[in-house]
Amino acid sequence: MQSGQVLQIGSEVLIRLMFHCEPCKNLEKIHPGLMKRIGIQRGFLGFVIQGGEVFPEDIIRLTSDRFPALGDRAKERFWEFVPRIPAGKVVRTSNLLLALGVSSAYYRAIPTFLKTAIQSLPVHRIVAADGSLLPRYIPDQAQQLWAEGIELQRNKVVNSDDFWPPINFYPQILIHNNPN
Repeated sequence: MQSGQVLQIGSEVLIRLMFHCEPCKNLEKIHPGLMKRIGIQRGFLGFVIQGGEVFPEDIIRLTSDRFPALGDRAKERFWEFVPRIPAGKVVRTSNLLLALGVSSAYYRAIPTFLKTAIQSLPVHRIVAADGSLLPRYIPDQAQQLWAEGIELQRNKVVNSDDFWPPINFYPQILIHNNPN
């Protein structure tokens, strides 16, 4: 399986394969020793693009439809994701981790991602989990956000409409493979 492929479960449910998951520590709690046995084998983070009922006897198959593939490394996904944050919107660091499909341990990597980003990457649209600005890593963030019409009070985004909702993080641009 590869990023971008679409799984169909039964007659209705469609799931977009996003990227390989980080090994889940929660699995170890449920089944001690599992992480050691699976080693580098990982599953995929999936995004439900069409819901429905799933039954134990349902057949699971790959469809011929595809979405654009996403990178396996968090930094690759960061570079792909950040340019899509619309002007006039911000993303909380907690939602950034959600978008990148990584654990909270990656909070430590965010400053490095911000400091090493190329100048054209709109990292000023990333704010702390509480909406606070990140001037230590993005010195002119307040000015850039004001220029995009985002209201700030005490170096914090205050209008909930300025936050980009997670449901919009990954576009539903499906590439239909027509066999004809």
